[in-house]
Amino acid sequence: MIATFNRLCGSILQSLSDALPVLLIAIFYQMTILEIPVHEIMGMLGWVLFISFGLTMIL
Repeated sequence: MIATFNRLCGSILQSLSDALPVLLIAIFYQMTILEIPVHEIMGMLGWVLFISFGLTMIL
């Protein structure tokens, strides 16, 4: 059970590291052009992490 969870967390971190350039561009756009506060951007990143966890569990 713990080994499965470790593999799951590893695949989530791998998928997020693959998407890092796109996430950095999106964060930069939100901070400069849209002028969204940082705490709301962190909330959005929390949702991205939650959705990536759910999609990884489904797949």
